[in-house]
Amino acid sequence: MTHRRERWGIVAYNPRHLTGAWRVGREIAGRIIKSALKVTPRSESRSGES
Repeated sequence: MTHRRERWGIVAYNPRHLTGAWRVGREIAGRIIKSALKVTPRSESRSGES
């Protein structure tokens, strides 16, 4: 089983400018979508797999 590391970083945008406000919106929307699509792993295995 592969293990993935969670990445943490600092993101800063200036919401007073059009591009900064756009990027803030994309950041927030991406986090909402990511959390909404989060899939929980299943502990049971499919038949035929070893």
